[in-house]
Amino acid sequence: MNNHDVFMEYARPGNCEVCRVEAPVVVVSSRLGPCSCAYCEDCYNAGLEPYPMIVAAVWSCGWDDMAEWAKAPIRKTLTKLGKTEADMLADVKAEEDSFIADMQSYEESCHEQNMQEDLH
Repeated sequence: MNNHDVFMEYARPGNCEVCRVEAPVVVVSSRLGPCSCAYCEDCYNAGLEPYPMIVAAVWSCGWDDMAEWAKAPIRKTLTKLGKTEADMLADVKAEEDSFIADMQSYEESCHEQNMQEDLH
């Protein structure tokens, strides 16, 4: 059996989470984190990763601290998607800003709730 035959044996109809093409996909573990993703044959064979997984991995680890083995599929995916490292880092920054705003809002609501409980 060749690689294509093995892929097709496990593939099911779906949408690739990397390139968004409707095609036969396999659902396997991402290299970048504890998550399973759907990959078409081309993206699977090229070792590409879904963009949201890339943003999450870089956000949690930091681009400068990320291992080169993890950066290689990220760079290949960015090229496939027509994005640059600067685009990705801007999206990581936006994710960070959103997270900080959410945590500040949560902290404020907890503080308000504690103050109301103290008044009763």
